[in-house]
Amino acid sequence: MLAVFAAALAVYLFTMPRVGTLEDATIFNLLCYHGQPAHPPGYPLYSMLCYPFAHLPFLSIPVGGNLLSALLGAVTCVVVYLIAVHLLGDSQRGRLCGILAGLSYGLSKTFWAQSIIQEVYTLHALLIFSAFLLALLYVRDKEPWRLKWLAVVVGLSLANHWPLTVLTAPGLLVLLAPAWRDLLQHLGRLRNFLVLAGLFLATAVLPYLYLLMTNLPASVVNFYGPLDSFDKLRFYVSRSGYSSVDNQLISWHDKVMYARFLLDETLAQYGKVFLPFALAGFVLQWKRWHWSVCAGLVVIYLSTSYLLVWFLNFRYTELWSGAFSVYPIVAYSVFALWGALGVESLLAFLRTRFNWAQAAVLGAGAFVSLALIATVARANYGYNDRAGDRFAFNYGRAVVESFDKNAIVLLHNDFQLPVVQSSLVEGLRTDLKLYSIKGLLLARRFLGPTADGPKQDRKTAAFVKKSQGPIYYFKHFKHDYGIEDFGLYKKIRKDWPAGKRELVALPQLVGLWDDARIDGDDLNFDVWVKRLVRTPLTRVILEAPGMDPQLRRTYRQKLVDGDFYDMLDLIIYTVTKNKQMAGEITLPELIEKAQRRMPANVTPKDLAHLLYAKAISDVGGPNTILKGATVEKLIAGLQKAVDAYPSMDNFAVTQLLRTYASIRHEKEFKQLRARYPAAAVNTGDPLIKQYDKELHP
Repeated sequence: MLAVFAAALAVYLFTMPRVGTLEDATIFNLLCYHGQPAHPPGYPLYSMLCYPFAHLPFLSIPVGGNLLSALLGAVTCVVVYLIAVHLLGDSQRGRLCGILAGLSYGLSKTFWAQSIIQEVYTLHALLIFSAFLLALLYVRDKEPWRLKWLAVVVGLSLANHWPLTVLTAPGLLVLLAPAWRDLLQHLGRLRNFLVLAGLFLATAVLPYLYLLMTNLPASVVNFYGPLDSFDKLRFYVSRSGYSSVDNQLISWHDKVMYARFLLDETLAQYGKVFLPFALAGFVLQWKRWHWSVCAGLVVIYLSTSYLLVWFLNFRYTELWSGAFSVYPIVAYSVFALWGALGVESLLAFLRTRFNWAQAAVLGAGAFVSLALIATVARANYGYNDRAGDRFAFNYGRAVVESFDKNAIVLLHNDFQLPVVQSSLVEGLRTDLKLYSIKGLLLARRFLGPTADGPKQDRKTAAFVKKSQGPIYYFKHFKHDYGIEDFGLYKKIRKDWPAGKRELVALPQLVGLWDDARIDGDDLNFDVWVKRLVRTPLTRVILEAPGMDPQLRRTYRQKLVDGDFYDMLDLIIYTVTKNKQMAGEITLPELIEKAQRRMPANVTPKDLAHLLYAKAISDVGGPNTILKGATVEKLIAGLQKAVDAYPSMDNFAVTQLLRTYASIRHEKEFKQLRARYPAAAVNTGDPLIKQYDKELHP
């Protein structure tokens, strides 16, 4: 056990980031340091544990939080080891394969990633696996005291991450199935029932009351504002504020893409060499283990993976696939147990069929186990070696240092968390006044966190109107002033008339374009943020009047020679701005080049935008006179793009509406408008608005 703990912890300490990162780590850095509950549903158990780690001497806040995850992750590996030993037998061979199970899971892609950043998922895994181990032990010996600990552990798990805990309940019940008579007999005695219920409720409910005591208005951060009533607590814990996030407008195509994504992620957890042993273990388990264990492991995998896909309504993008990728963290563990069984069965075969000596079998087992652990580590090292990950740190610092003194900064989403990290965690530019236009996280707020988008915009405009000094913002809202556009953010210019806009190329921000290079081993969330950095900076680089011409040519060539996403940015810029391609390559050639470099896991939105650009390019550009075969060709290409990503933020939807309006195809226009009403109503295209007004006076 000690070897498993020490090895896992050493790997986590070696690969963990030394500075703030993306994901929700910044939120936890802030809230844990100030003793505030995390974002909904609050994770009160984790919130209580992380506070002392945020105040460890000689360690920065991010490193202290990462250390907590590393310790919890290492202990989780030990619990997986104990589960494997229980299933394989407490022998030298069983313990050897138990080490394989514990360390292979500890080095699996997702669990390793969560064990080196400040997050709640290693604590979730630790509690769930502890509950599974207690269930297996109770089935074995029927000791009533194990039920008391099981009630405590499940209660604590609900006090940490109740949505994912609920999904694991079916698997836990299947594991307990062989002891159902003893379980019912025990619960049938009122005293036993009250004791177990009391332990369960106390550990599940009391930590949530902790949220009422800690979420105070005096703190510089609190996610929704003070939780000063049980009604607010209910809203917080139930995740009611996330209803629009959990129930996005999606199609079956998104569901299918997530099912495929989940399969790819499952196969990627342990690498190709480990996978045959896991598949062998899956088959052999039905002969070696009790049916309840086999069925329980299958149910655990399915309920915390594909059942989750069924319930969640996330659009398939880098952001939401990145958020989803962490949720099946418990599901992936079953492959570690199956892999250990596969190796143990191989050793048993060598011992009985070929009459190998025990020492030879153990030697072979040690060699195979170490080799498999090494292959798992090698498969996931590039993805999880984040000791030198400074992208979020550099991005936050560059942006914060570019603001004027005593500026008001209006933040919008998680994309800007590195700005918060630099100012409030690292103490850089404490003169800045940070606000969230959603009313989230920052205690300094000018509207409540439940306001909808239009109300947020109105309140923000009113706040800007009465505020003095420099004002910067990241998400556009309607106001009566000119703007300086720096790509990543804009600055209000009250001395300019409304509508005046100038692009500004700041060297320190343009330099972030290279910092935001997308690597093959990047996390999905990192890819999303890096693209949010690169895309607007591409526009600045190609358009800003102050940009050095030679530097502009250099960056344009980088876009042409870059990856799929670089080329797509240049393609979309060229098409939407109706620009001519400069240099030796033409737009059709660049589109063809991008198609060849398109990744296998391309999102529907990116695919649709490339198809949209191809449809425009194939007819000669957006200003081509539409007639006859040209019209039909354009409509067919645009329809293909719409089918690939049926969403209102697909460029092809607006272009198809414009095409129907220009040739006055009333039936097709009305049908498309009925599917995407906002695309017609909110468009800035005068042709669409005029035709829509004629049809819908």
